[in-house]
Amino acid sequence: MIAKIYSQNPGTSAQSIYGKDGYLFIDYQLDPVDYVFENWRFLFLVDTNLTKEKTEALEDKLDDLKTFDPEALADIFNGNYFIIAIEKNRSRIHLLRDASGIKTGYFTKTQDALIVGSVMHDVAKHRDELEYNPEAINQLLYSGYLLNGYTIYEEVEEVKMGHCLSFDSLLSLNQVRHARINLAQKDNTLSLSENLRMLREKTRDAHRRMLSPENHVFLSGGLDSIAMLIALDDLPECKQLDSISFRVKNTLHDETRYAASIAEHLGIANEIREVDPDDPDHVKDLEEKVLKMNNPYFGAWIFGHFKGTPEQMFYAGQDTRLHTPALNEVDKWAFRFLKYQRAWWMRLLARPLSRLAQRIMEKWGWDKGETMLKRNLYKAAFIFDLEKYVRKFYLKLDKEKMRRKGLPVEYYDLFQKHFDFDLDKIPNKRALYNKLVELKWQEQYVYDMRYLQDLGRLNNTYVAMPFYDKELAEFSSSIPFDLATRPIYGRARFGNKRRVIYKYVLRHAFKDKLNDLTFYRAKAVSQTLHQLFNGALGQKVRALLERDLRHTDSFIERFRLTGYVQQFLSRTSFDMNDEDLMARVYYIAMLTVYHHRIFLPHKKRQTSVPRAKSFFHHTNLHQVR
Repeated sequence: MIAKIYSQNPGTSAQSIYGKDGYLFIDYQLDPVDYVFENWRFLFLVDTNLTKEKTEALEDKLDDLKTFDPEALADIFNGNYFIIAIEKNRSRIHLLRDASGIKTGYFTKTQDALIVGSVMHDVAKHRDELEYNPEAINQLLYSGYLLNGYTIYEEVEEVKMGHCLSFDSLLSLNQVRHARINLAQKDNTLSLSENLRMLREKTRDAHRRMLSPENHVFLSGGLDSIAMLIALDDLPECKQLDSISFRVKNTLHDETRYAASIAEHLGIANEIREVDPDDPDHVKDLEEKVLKMNNPYFGAWIFGHFKGTPEQMFYAGQDTRLHTPALNEVDKWAFRFLKYQRAWWMRLLARPLSRLAQRIMEKWGWDKGETMLKRNLYKAAFIFDLEKYVRKFYLKLDKEKMRRKGLPVEYYDLFQKHFDFDLDKIPNKRALYNKLVELKWQEQYVYDMRYLQDLGRLNNTYVAMPFYDKELAEFSSSIPFDLATRPIYGRARFGNKRRVIYKYVLRHAFKDKLNDLTFYRAKAVSQTLHQLFNGALGQKVRALLERDLRHTDSFIERFRLTGYVQQFLSRTSFDMNDEDLMARVYYIAMLTVYHHRIFLPHKKRQTSVPRAKSFFHHTNLHQVR
């Protein structure tokens, strides 16, 4: 979707809309999965995860809408939407994004128009002048994520999660509204059986709202994707259901065994698609695809190999972790000290001794320990300073670590401010964990969503993410914390070795349809990036970096990344331990694509036309909460 909205006639074939405050003119192009609805009150351009057979029902609901109502639109579009709404009689423009952040949209102001679109790079092309946003570029380098509300370009803004921005007939921003997902501040009082029943029910309801004539689950073999498959299997109205699993050829971390096992157990078809990392076809047209993505995540070259239609729904199992808190036993001990953070013995005795222990362990190299025991003992030395603990080990904030890696750190303090929180205002362990989820939602979660919605759009279909459903998330955030973090004995990630496993509530909520192989399996992530980098993707990344370094206006040199990139270019092979380097270098390579395909061509054609007056900074959109 891309739309250009004018307050004066641009002299093109733009549609004119007349209201009591004057004219608006709009030109737009839609993707096949987008919707346009128009009646005498409104014009709606919509990106949503609702399949096309629902068109008539959506039209009827919108015809019943008498006044502009963001809450009603959230219900109509099932909490998954980015909407451009033009209120005809008042000549008002509204940009709305769902509270979960599943869909997204971008906007900018030019000399004569408001430009709005689904892809930041398409919007950026329409600017009179184009510059990078160095804070955002460095966010991506530090963390691998671009935070909620940011783009890599100056004055090209993402509409933040849950925001409704309203513009008048002169294209001036005059109102900002914010809808939120309200995470719980305390445990609910339900019994164990009631929590399990409610989680199953809420999960089922979230999937029911997404049902289409054809339903396809991306089945990794992990518990989250299996829960999606079971939730859909629970629904008698789900008439067509199957699953797709992906694996990288010759991987040591093959999850498809677990996916095939549960699919057979449930009697649901499962197709396994294998990606050969040495086959250049799996990165065919990489640059063209990257230009259409808000998050060009490397998973696209594994999981992006599918085709769909606007009558199909694909389901991705990214989880909020609200009902499956990602805490081990050391983490839980740290959380237990929340109520003692201001105690005299904590300040005068425990913390000084723990700082001494930290320095000793760092000297011994336990912070980089080869064994889990050494790494956990090092973590345990921080548990008396809870804020430092969660910032370092959960939020992964470490300025000195970035400096040691050879990255410029002048934007790191700005980056860290996005993750500030006040322990004195957090009443209990559940509220603390939910606060951390809220912070990760604006970073990691929202970036995952961008990538999966990119894949849906690129493949002419829809990707539902039911675990981000507002009602499901709000209930999950209230599950008693000690219950949600309860351990049991199970089996290792890719084997049968006995070990402690978590996700107690999710396992037991779906236990009746799980088999032993999946019920007792530990959380696992299949590490295959090194295989891609030793194959065709690595060759492509290397070529992109070398192309940029040969150019007189190099992105890498502009952002002082030459030394870091040379760490990669000096290597010829990679293994699992190189994942941090590979992931960061991959994103640098993708940024060079935008540099050479968007930024430099735009720079060549920039004229001396004065820049449009910016309304971004004086309205402080990044300060709106």
